[in-house]
Amino acid sequence: MPNQKLYPPVSDLISASALPGDFQSFENLIQGGLDLILDKIFYKDFTVQVSSSGDRRYYSLTLSTKALRIPLFSGMNLVFFYGEDSDLSDFPILFEWVWPLAKYIKSFEQDGFSYAPEAFVDILIELSEIRDRKDFFTQITTTFLNNGDTAYLDFLSSIANKVSTYDNSEPDVTIQIQNIVNQIGLISNEIESQVNLTNVYTIEFLVENYQNISALNAAVDSIKNSLEVLDN
Repeated sequence: MPNQKLYPPVSDLISASALPGDFQSFENLIQGGLDLILDKIFYKDFTVQVSSSGDRRYYSLTLSTKALRIPLFSGMNLVFFYGEDSDLSDFPILFEWVWPLAKYIKSFEQDGFSYAPEAFVDILIELSEIRDRKDFFTQITTTFLNNGDTAYLDFLSSIANKVSTYDNSEPDVTIQIQNIVNQIGLISNEIESQVNLTNVYTIEFLVENYQNISALNAAVDSIKNSLEVLDN
């Protein structure tokens, strides 16, 4: 066996209590036997590499245990996973750990975070590895609103109701809020017309190609203009 002073046991890296449930049942059955087994398996060449964004880690190490060999004939042996030492069998291991949120945990600065809705959307886009905001909303549409029912009408109605709550009775604000609500109503009517009357378009298609439909494109542009006025 390898010298413990040169090669630390795997039990230094992980204990039986940290193993998954199936192993835990086995551990209970043999009354602590897994820890004894881990003490007899050693490791070396342990390295960890972290991606520049911090969301990926690459682990590599070599496990060493008593040589696994089968005697053949005339003093010859069949050795499995031959190691640097003739008395050892070495098992090189490489695995990857991925946690997308890690890239935000290390760089997140509470004081500099805007907390605007689009800031959270940008985080969701990055975490889901979607290309951009348009693709993000297309995925939402495909998943929740493109199933052939009228869920999209309730969705647009809820947006209009939410927008109305921002009306603080100041004349300039009221004008822009009312315009947004009106345009959402026009969008709702146009989509319903395109989906139900023509029986050609789907909700997903309309979201992806709204710029080619004059009524939808005009309504979206009008909403953008009102949002810019409110932002200023």
